[in-house]
Amino acid sequence: MIRNEQLQAIITPKQATPLFSCTIDQLIISMNSEAVAVTSSRDWILLFLILGDNAMILMDLYALKRPTELGATRVEGIIRFPDDSGFLFNYLWGKTLRSGDEHVFGIRRLSDKSKCPISALEDYLLLMKILKLNIARGILFRPVRLGMIQNSPINRGQMNSNPKYWLQKVGLFNGETFFSIRTAGAIELFLEGSDLQQVMGQAYLKTERIARHYMKVWQVLGMLSSGEVENISTKNDLELNAAQAFVRVFV
Repeated sequence: MIRNEQLQAIITPKQATPLFSCTIDQLIISMNSEAVAVTSSRDWILLFLILGDNAMILMDLYALKRPTELGATRVEGIIRFPDDSGFLFNYLWGKTLRSGDEHVFGIRRLSDKSKCPISALEDYLLLMKILKLNIARGILFRPVRLGMIQNSPINRGQMNSNPKYWLQKVGLFNGETFFSIRTAGAIELFLEGSDLQQVMGQAYLKTERIARHYMKVWQVLGMLSSGEVENISTKNDLELNAAQAFVRVFV
């Protein structure tokens, strides 16, 4: 069976340490417990930060955005589906405004509210409304400076400190950043059966060379002992076959 520790080891120099969904599940449990405690103490600014972190991490788990793009998400770029089944997001994609392309994508509501990015965003927006913040226009994920909530993008350093704080809290920090969610998401999509073009579309990776850099899937194969390979379940047997197919494409 491909274990989380083996997946976590898929790193090379200059590549973000992957932050897989099984680890994010542990972070969300820690965040939810913290949110309950903070609500009792009525520390609304701290609750704002926790709910914002929760929503950002869960949203990026499904959207696979760059940290700077996620931090610059604007409220007016979000549209609720008519049947209330999710949100539609409209981004100007690109590292610079001049190279920007429109990027529209949707995120569906999940039945498990604790892991649902839509539910997390709704909780966060409700608190923003309670705090009398403008939720009609402006930046969605807002930083706090000197105890005041700012209507400005969260910078890259702050974005990366968010998962670091929660990973350290549960004793799992291994150098991960917000970029790690995108790296792991691309790998997980492929192992779950998505083809290369589907992964590139979801993670908005424009070339196969970039996708190859993100998805070092074949390295998982070298981390499996013969005994582990023999004990692979049906699901993981399919994952191993997918990884082997990936090797044939890129090696």
